[in-house]
Amino acid sequence: MRRSGLKRSVGTATFPFGETHRCAASSSFVVWGMRKKFPSAAECKRSASRTDDIVPVLVAYADRKHLLTETISDLDAFFSTVADSERLSQEWKESAATILALLPVVTVPRRMAGAVRSVGGRLSTSDLNLARLWRRVPWAFVAFEAMERAEHQIVLISPIGPPPAGWPSDLFWNRIPVFSPSLADLAQPGFHSGLALVFWDGVVFHTYGMILTFQGFDGKDLAFFASAVDDGSDDDEGIPFLAGMVSDDGEGTSQLPVSDIIRDNPLPFLRLFGWQGVPSTTGRRGHWTSCASMIEWTPDASPSGTFDSADQVSWNRFIENIEDFVVDEGGAVGFRIGLEGPMYDPVVAYSREDGILFLRGMTDEAYARGFHSLASLAVFPEHPDVRVSMTMRAAADQILDVTDVLTQLERILIPEDGAADDKRVPIGATGDTGPDLGEISMEQIQSVLNLLMESHNEGKEYSHQEIAARTGVTEEQVHMLQERITGIFDRMPDTGPVPDRFGLPPKPFHTLFTIRTPRADGVLALKDLREVSLPPDEEALLEKTPIVRFARWVIARGELSATAAGYVSPGTVREALDGGIVTRYFTGPEEEDFTLPPAGKELDAPAFHYYRGIIETARIIRLRKDAFVVNPDVADAPVPLLYYRLAETLFERVPWDEPRYGSSSPHLRTSGGFLLYVLDRISRSDAAGEDGWVDADRLVDAFIGAHPDLAGGSEEDAGRIAYWAGLHLNAQFGGRLCLPLGLAEIRRTNLTAMMRPTRVLRTVFDTER
Repeated sequence: MRRSGLKRSVGTATFPFGETHRCAASSSFVVWGMRKKFPSAAECKRSASRTDDIVPVLVAYADRKHLLTETISDLDAFFSTVADSERLSQEWKESAATILALLPVVTVPRRMAGAVRSVGGRLSTSDLNLARLWRRVPWAFVAFEAMERAEHQIVLISPIGPPPAGWPSDLFWNRIPVFSPSLADLAQPGFHSGLALVFWDGVVFHTYGMILTFQGFDGKDLAFFASAVDDGSDDDEGIPFLAGMVSDDGEGTSQLPVSDIIRDNPLPFLRLFGWQGVPSTTGRRGHWTSCASMIEWTPDASPSGTFDSADQVSWNRFIENIEDFVVDEGGAVGFRIGLEGPMYDPVVAYSREDGILFLRGMTDEAYARGFHSLASLAVFPEHPDVRVSMTMRAAADQILDVTDVLTQLERILIPEDGAADDKRVPIGATGDTGPDLGEISMEQIQSVLNLLMESHNEGKEYSHQEIAARTGVTEEQVHMLQERITGIFDRMPDTGPVPDRFGLPPKPFHTLFTIRTPRADGVLALKDLREVSLPPDEEALLEKTPIVRFARWVIARGELSATAAGYVSPGTVREALDGGIVTRYFTGPEEEDFTLPPAGKELDAPAFHYYRGIIETARIIRLRKDAFVVNPDVADAPVPLLYYRLAETLFERVPWDEPRYGSSSPHLRTSGGFLLYVLDRISRSDAAGEDGWVDADRLVDAFIGAHPDLAGGSEEDAGRIAYWAGLHLNAQFGGRLCLPLGLAEIRRTNLTAMMRPTRVLRTVFDTER
């Protein structure tokens, strides 16, 4: 049964608790009739830390009540099916297991009430009060797309779909405040949608466990995926076409209970982990989108007296420019309308067995052409019944391992390899297909093209002789196929300035800019140090890096006393500075700002404040009442594991590109891996200075070359951009990323800055090509 979502009038920003305000980032909002201000970051952190004591008690309760699902015991098998699963840390897997164990209790108010009655005596008063709140406001999986920063690392998110079952009717859902440093960092252009498990502390919401964020999906994509999961769970017939989806005019999509669907079957959504960084599928005319509709139709409904659905002549009476007309053994028909090609023409499929006529276009324009072309034969909706990105369609096919009816019918246009022995097709010399390739199978053509594209994208050197030997074709056929690929690239439209890849093939170049932690195999990839034993000299190198030295000092202390505002107490800060555990500034006295007061409070020591934020983000410490306490799981962590955890945190979740004053440089955050690659490559070359030192201006040139949109329109603009890029690169890339991790040395003069990679960089990264 689909439930109606709550609707609010638009025109002013809507807050989640019953009142509207014109300023979305206002510092006050309304909770059940009581005006409140957003809590401070320290208050939020203290609330979040209490879950670390409550959650194990609730998991044990779920176990006693036999509420745990069988899936939990088979997580390793499950995660082996996740794309890019090697990136999943043990911590991520344990987090997923904990979430699955919690869901049967914390998302159902009556069960949560029973848990409170059962385990209340094992919780402190403050923890018990927090758990009691969840009897009224259940934990909820929230799929969302609109996100806006408020303050204190609180963001306002707009969930997709109505509230989940059990949600209080007086607690609004359409715009909720969530305390999340990770989401606050991501609240910027280029971020499209996300998925998180949230809980309520009486004032704001918090995230628990992993947060999935997507570049290539939007709200409609996630709703489509939810509908596919929901309908696919009822039977074994695959993804029923159009399940729960409506046209792009927006009517009804919000009624899909996305949160309930995720709660009932979370594993497919967790598998979307592997699709977080996948961009939207794009063609020459923009994003490729599956715009599709279906209607019940039979030949008897045709205006013609006689109509054979398997006969192209019959269809031609009503439709012009039919191409690729195919009939399968079951009588199903497929064809496209037009001459532009399968990616840009509307495609029609008819299932005689089901009496269903389908129309699909890969763009809105293609669907509209099909709508008009079929008008004299059948009436289709003006707006498609389904409008979902091809990226999400691919994700649904892979994750759910099922295919909708339309896709099955469309495959008759392109028979699967090996379906018949006579599939050897001559490719003639007509049109723009090029010279005759002779006798060659579609399977062989695909194998050759795969190797040629691999060579182009990844820089692998495959000779024509090697490709011919591996695929069973002739060298001449390989040569002709390569010419065709080159012709395709030559015919592609100009998409703007071409970036300077600094010698990198397209794939690793793209990877270094789309994954914050460098993972470009064969170029620059962070080694997995979690379960390795390094030689003593290499482990000693990591132990001396500034961030590891600081983290081990904190771990040895066990806790850092905190102020009411959530900062480390002044006495502890002075102790760290006096003991040489961390410097007051990032790079030493030359950076000293004489406008600051003498070191005392945490904010008076920028490097200390920054390092404390890193280890807190890495969950080495957490704010608990009046102290930052060390989490038990890192108390005895070996140096390589500790370094890996800190490095991944710094790359992924710490906004190291943000300067103390002013705004950050565009693209710098996503360029960390590329700049490390450039630094390492130049330092190894003859272009490096004495002992491998690299002029920072060389890095600036490479940075701007990789992002031609930064170059500016005039010589004056170019000079100004290069100047500011140089300042940010030296201070943020050098001082906030490289120095804490010990990846580079910096030497400044009055005229320039020099950088040199250290042994640490070549110890923790695979850098050889």
